[in-house]
Amino acid sequence: MGLSARASCIRLPPRELHALTLRCLVQLINTLGKCQVEAQNETNLADSQRIVHSAAKVLADWPDNFFRLLERLTENIPSNSYMQLAQGPVSGIYYLAAMCIQPTEHAQFLRNALSHFSAIHGGRTFKHGDSKQRAGSEHPRRFISIAEFAQQHGITPQTVARYVKTGQIPSIHAKRGNFQAIDCSRVLLHRKSPGKIYGLEIAAKLIGIPIRVLRALKPSGEFEVRHLPHIMPGLHELDVQSFIEKLMNLANPQKSNQSIPQETVCFNLIASSHYGPYSRIDVKTNIIHRLLSKHLPVIGCIDGTVGGLLLSKHDLQNCTRDGLALL
Repeated sequence: MGLSARASCIRLPPRELHALTLRCLVQLINTLGKCQVEAQNETNLADSQRIVHSAAKVLADWPDNFFRLLERLTENIPSNSYMQLAQGPVSGIYYLAAMCIQPTEHAQFLRNALSHFSAIHGGRTFKHGDSKQRAGSEHPRRFISIAEFAQQHGITPQTVARYVKTGQIPSIHAKRGNFQAIDCSRVLLHRKSPGKIYGLEIAAKLIGIPIRVLRALKPSGEFEVRHLPHIMPGLHELDVQSFIEKLMNLANPQKSNQSIPQETVCFNLIASSHYGPYSRIDVKTNIIHRLLSKHLPVIGCIDGTVGGLLLSKHDLQNCTRDGLALL
């Protein structure tokens, strides 16, 4: 592509380039090459060899050289204004990524680089009227505004801004204007699902365990959070129901009027105990951990609730010997 053998090995996007059809590859080389020539204040756009060599320089050390090209093309844009990708000096590259390269997923590497640069420089990414669909809206954008992020996850912009400020949500600050963008590639959050949000007290009561035990199970991952962003307070009803079902699936319910065998302990006694061998929070938590890991078997259930789960007194005593529960 016009580079020496050594230079052409430097961070070229080979997989992406090999996926392009010959027509799309020629369009990419022609557009990037001409933009590079114009950025160097040269006027001879008819020299095909010069264009190919210039495009090769842009593609080498990807995406750093590409960002340098964009910086030269946009250096005259006022620092207090937003950068419009679909207009101005980078519009040719924008429409190349948005419409010319087909299928659209083959231009994703170019769109990602454009969006990254635009977000850093206070611009707008692929969200421009009719071109939005052509730009491959099926591909999630890497950088979005705080308001968009809040809307997607069902939380308030104020909450997002607070977590951005504390660094719990990764973001970048634009070089021009007062603009901050969320880096979605570094955020691992579940979106809020429709349904009720319970406080810890209500959720613990529905499950049948103390609040402090539930609070300990959440960070460990034993209480799985799948329907609510981790930054939102409370617990989603679907996650609560899922945890209850996980515990109930450990045993087949027995008849509710069946008497409790002498050598068993009802889980409700363990959960509600304030004195004696089951009173400590770490003991209760370890017992639940042993239940979920199936190291502590459930021998039955008397009433179809978590509190009605029946545990063997002998197995509970074995926990003492293993150092997993202090009974």
